[in-house]
Amino acid sequence: MTVAMAVDVTIDAELGLANVTLAGPVGADEFLTGFRRMLQLPDFHPGLKILVDMLAHVHQVDGEDIRRIAAVFVENSEAIRDTDVAVVVARPVSYGLMRMLQSLIEDAPFRFSVFHSLEEAKKALGLI
Repeated sequence: MTVAMAVDVTIDAELGLANVTLAGPVGADEFLTGFRRMLQLPDFHPGLKILVDMLAHVHQVDGEDIRRIAAVFVENSEAIRDTDVAVVVARPVSYGLMRMLQSLIEDAPFRFSVFHSLEEAKKALGLI
């Protein structure tokens, strides 16, 4: 199942994996819309692994946007409880922003990690 918009989401029910791809300029509002729609997909459930590919993403957010995203993640903690989220970034600024997000949600009931390579992220999720 796929959500076609600025944030592309595909769920592989057999693998228990949501693939989320951000390409080009995606701001906080577009990201949060994609996140909320992902939660509504029939194959989405707590404990699903989530791989977020931001390698072709051009960040359009700042620290305040990251705080807002963190608040939405915390508000939806039960929907993503026991979920492993691995985010892959290409740019140093994206890495810094994602680490800021990681620190803001460190007490949430899901795991969130940031990586520089797709291979590292897939290993962390137990996919390879």
